[in-house]
Amino acid sequence: MPGTAAWRELSPCSGTSVPPGKLDTIRSFCRRHNCRDAELIEQRIQNIRQAIPAIRDAVVIEPAVTMTRSLLELIATLREGLAKLEQQIAEATASHPDFPDFDSFPGPGDRAATIGGLWFDA
Repeated sequence: MPGTAAWRELSPCSGTSVPPGKLDTIRSFCRRHNCRDAELIEQRIQNIRQAIPAIRDAVVIEPAVTMTRSLLELIATLREGLAKLEQQIAEATASHPDFPDFDSFPGPGDRAATIGGLWFDA
C-alpha cells in the first residue's frame, strides 16, 4: 500500500516486545519525523518496551484493524488520484501560451499560472 510505509514499519512492535531488527527502524522513523534527540528516542523505545495493550479482545481489535487498513487503502487511492490530477494540471499549464510569462516569476512558478487565472481567460 503506497503512503503507509511509516505505519508498516512500526506496526509489528506491539505489546511488550520490540524485535531487535526494529530498533534501528524506530530510530530512523523518529529522525525522519523531526525527533533527533538521541536520549528522547531511547526513552520512546523504552516506553514501547514497557507498553501494555489497552485491550486484547479480538472481537474489538480485528474490526478496528480491518477498518484501519481500509482507510489506509482509501488514502493511498486518493493520493494516487491527486498525483494524476497534479500531472494533468502541470501539462495543461505548460501548454498555455502565457505559461512562459508566469513561469518566469520568482517563487510560485507554474502555480502562479493556475492561481493567476490562465484557466479563466476567454
